[in-house]
Amino acid sequence: MDFIKTQETLIKLLPLWQNKIARPFKQILDEGITCEMYNCMQFLVWFEDGIGMSELAKALRLPKQQMTKLANRLVEGGFAERRFEKNDRRVVKIALTDKAKRYIEKIASCDIESYKNGFKTMNLEDMEEFQRAVETLFRILSKDI
Repeated sequence: MDFIKTQETLIKLLPLWQNKIARPFKQILDEGITCEMYNCMQFLVWFEDGIGMSELAKALRLPKQQMTKLANRLVEGGFAERRFEKNDRRVVKIALTDKAKRYIEKIASCDIESYKNGFKTMNLEDMEEFQRAVETLFRILSKDI
């Protein structure tokens, strides 16, 4: 495998991804939610009963101090709650609230329209190929989560 070619392609992809994917997505976020906060909420969807702060920081590859600040902002906004283990009050988990779940649904519907506009110049074949590529990237990159 040619790692140099892969690296060069990824570096060329970053500004395109920023302009066509990330920037339009950031524009639909509201209620003081940052991309980092939204990513955290999306990750928490997988853990209905919550997840420990250390585990969450490790999964999101954030320092514990930064994870604590992020969790505080989510809790203050009503998007997450801290849950204490009954048998050991030192164990704290963070979980999504119903408000966060509704917010994620709202953003998903706004997001669809944003991406439709961004990709309306693509033909059907390119769109299908793009979808397969995104699904492949997701499958490969999420293996270590």
